[in-house]
Amino acid sequence: MLPLLSLTIGILVLLGQCMANTETYLMRVPLYFNIPPHLGPVSADARLNRDLHHINHTHALLTDYPIGHIGGIQEPISNIIEVPYDTLAGFSSKKSPWNTLLVRINNYQDSSYSPRDLLSVKVCWPTTYPYDFTISHRFLKDSELGLSSDDKQLALYVQVDFQFRGQTFDPTFLSADDSVVFQLYVNRLPSRYIPIPLELYPFIVYFVDLIILLVQIVPVVAQLIW
Repeated sequence: MLPLLSLTIGILVLLGQCMANTETYLMRVPLYFNIPPHLGPVSADARLNRDLHHINHTHALLTDYPIGHIGGIQEPISNIIEVPYDTLAGFSSKKSPWNTLLVRINNYQDSSYSPRDLLSVKVCWPTTYPYDFTISHRFLKDSELGLSSDDKQLALYVQVDFQFRGQTFDPTFLSADDSVVFQLYVNRLPSRYIPIPLELYPFIVYFVDLIILLVQIVPVVAQLIW
């Protein structure tokens, strides 16, 4: 029985390693950051589709992206992003260029986030993808991104950098019109002080309920036994 249990656990761990890689990033909204107003909600189209703006050959921009939080409206959301990538560009130098995706964090209905809130960013991609990812954040003006706007106010952007790490001696395996697909999650954490991932909150609620139940049951069971 024990060898079978060990084998099962080993297989589950292996599957977990093979299914996806994850890069996470935690940032706090600055106290004195003047958050640009955004009266409207995130559109239904922006929840499911990604309208990429290409700044140049290596930089792309998303101006709308859903932000998850506890108690939010449970509407269908797609977290899948596909960005063009030239895997052939680094063949001669044996080092592929870093590409960048900038994602503007809008304060939808002026309630998505506020100063001092903790924002959790997570990128997931299959282990079979030979890419490296890094996450950071920047404060940029529209004019710095080549957008036709006179707004000089700074906006908050998540910056996702990625680089092709595959190696081959045959360029036919590479393509100038390739693309990379990954999942991006941007969540506002319920607590400003304890960075507990949003995915763990259902388990925490269940655990607390279980403790309350045990506190009530254990004394009664003890009296019946003794």
